Order: sequence, then structure tokens, then C-alpha cells
Amino acid sequence: MIMKYLRNQFVFVFSILMTFSWLSSASCSAGILEENASNLIQNLGDEAIQILKEYEHKKISAQEKTKRLRSMIVKKVDFQRIGLSSLGKYRRQLPKDLIEKFIQAFEKAVTRTYLEKFEEYNDEHFKVSRSSEMDIGRAKGVIVQSALVRKTGPKVSLVWIVRQKKDGLIIADLKVEGASMLQSYRQQHQGIIGRAKNPIEGIKELTDILNSNNAKWEEV
Repeated sequence: MIMKYLRNQFVFVFSILMTFSWLSSASCSAGILEENASNLIQNLGDEAIQILKEYEHKKISAQEKTKRLRSMIVKKVDFQRIGLSSLGKYRRQLPKDLIEKFIQAFEKAVTRTYLEKFEEYNDEHFKVSRSSEMDIGRAKGVIVQSALVRKTGPKVSLVWIVRQKKDGLIIADLKVEGASMLQSYRQQHQGIIGRAKNPIEGIKELTDILNSNNAKWEEV
């Protein structure tokens, strides 16, 4: 009886220790993920502002500024996932080749949008305030809250959704003053496709619009 009691007590204590160990490990893992996501966004903001300041002080040309900002954005934004998500229910009704053409045009359009956002806030101070873990579908992600502190006027709230992939962290969405860029793309893209005769004609029209806007921007 005594041996059985001791054995049961040992199992009970061991189970508690294992539970605390697992919780501690999970908490540590989450903490590392949040820290890495915060660093990603802080470095992104700092790098963008530095490039814009170099241009402002005539240390680099307009072409070099755009080239460096574009390179920075392309490496850190999940164009594929954002683009496919923006198509909503129509995605399953579209052939692969048309989706690929759309994604190519969409990548340039999103890059243009991010460039315009950065240039709009070129004289600000960028600061990450906090981050918290979240689930994005089957993947782990982090909400990173940040702000652009203006020299004059109220600060601008920027909330980033960062997703964990096998090869690292990548940006899945950006909310500017509460307005989600992904939600905006969904409304625009699905509206255009929905008004067309059919989804195939709709994705063609959407891709043409994106390519046309991209061409105008590249000419400037």
C-alpha cells in the first residue's frame, strides 16, 4: 500500500512538473516569435526612413531610392498569400495561368502602395510598441503594433500582421489607422470580378487594371 501510494504521488508530481515545463517552453517559444516579429517591423521602418532621409539630403537619386525600397519590400511581404486571399470565392473558379498573371501584376501594385505609404511619412519617427501571438489559418503569427510619431500632429497607428513560414517571418497585412490593406484589396478585387460576365473575364479585367496603373507609376 505504501509503495503504491508513493508511486501514485510520484506520477502526480511528475505530471505537474512536465506540465509546467511544457507551458514554460511554449511561453518561451511565443516570446521569441513575438520578439523576432517586432524586430522585423522595427528594422523595416528604420531602414525605410533611413533611405528616405538619404534621398531628402540628396545622397541618393530617386531611382536608387525606389530600387532600395522596392527590394526591401519584396523580401518581406507575402504577395502570394495576400493576392490569393483577395480573390475570395473566385479563386477556385480561375485557371492557374490567369492567377499567376494576376499575382505578378498584384505584386507590383502592392509594392507601389507600400512605397507610397513610406514616402508619405518620410519625416517621422517609427516605433514598435507591443506584439502578441495569434493564429493565421494553420500558421503561427504575430500582431505587431507600431506608430509613426509626427513632428506636428497626431501619431499614425500602424498594425502589422506577421506570419511565420518555414523560411522565416513575412508580412501578411498592414492596418493603417485601423483600415486593413488586405480587406481593401478584397473589396476592390472581388467587386471587379463580380461585376464581370464571369470570373475569367473578371480576373482578366482586374489584371489589366493593375498592369495599367503599374505602367503609369513606372513612367513617373
